[in-house]
Amino acid sequence: MQLIRQYNILLIALCLFLIGCLSGNLRDTDTIKKEKEISDTSLKGFELYSWETNSIWQFALLTGTNRLRSKQEIIDPELNSNIYQSKEIINRIDQLPANSEIFWLFRTAEQNDQFFTLPDEKIYGEIKELCDQKGINLHVTN
Repeated sequence: MQLIRQYNILLIALCLFLIGCLSGNLRDTDTIKKEKEISDTSLKGFELYSWETNSIWQFALLTGTNRLRSKQEIIDPELNSNIYQSKEIINRIDQLPANSEIFWLFRTAEQNDQFFTLPDEKIYGEIKELCDQKGINLHVTN
């Protein structure tokens, strides 16, 4: 009798565990989409990349990481939902809290890739001025 009771308790615990595991995979598409968007805080700061395509400046603002990203994962909208044009990046940076860290990067996992560069002085100046006003630490690296 005692053995059957222990078996039933174990069976119930296993069922609850499986239900918990499966429910994590049953999320709606809005939740999944939101996970691709960056939050307003990041322990490792944010990575900012800029490039020009057909005379239009594009920017990617991503949460910081300890690795070099590939060019593809930065510029491909299928892999990165955080790509902005000039006015959009200003609005997005404006949403970050004071004391955030932004690292403007140009290196990728591909060696000798010169794809990423600073935008013209006007756009660069607007971003730098906004960061200064908001108390956001902007680090331009190469």
